[in-house]
Amino acid sequence: MVDRSPIKGKTIVTADRGYESYNNFAHIERKGWNYVIRVKDLDSNGILSGLRLPSIGDFDIDVHLILTKKQAKEVKAHPEVYKFVPPTSTFDFLDLHESLFYPISFRAVRFVLPNGAYETVITNLSAADFPP
Repeated sequence: MVDRSPIKGKTIVTADRGYESYNNFAHIERKGWNYVIRVKDLDSNGILSGLRLPSIGDFDIDVHLILTKKQAKEVKAHPEVYKFVPPTSTFDFLDLHESLFYPISFRAVRFVLPNGAYETVITNLSAADFPP
């Protein structure tokens, strides 16, 4: 959908939980767009569960990962640097032959709502221009 879009210029994609995927993040970034995508909270099986983030409270943390489909010793030894993308997950910019690694960066932002519940988003928007 992103790749086929004729939209040019500054664009911010907003999406709900069903769109949280490294593949979507990468496609949006390669298009030159920004995104704010609501994600499943820390105690779920979503993207956040595989990251080293505070377990309580609000936060605004820069995350820098190297995605890979390799299961080498180096990858397994450094889960804070590498994120393994299993064969069952779609990621269009990796393979086991030429494109072995894909660096990706984003912000994980968790904030409290007026009712006391927490909401979490992943974004590539600047923290200076778009604070929590």
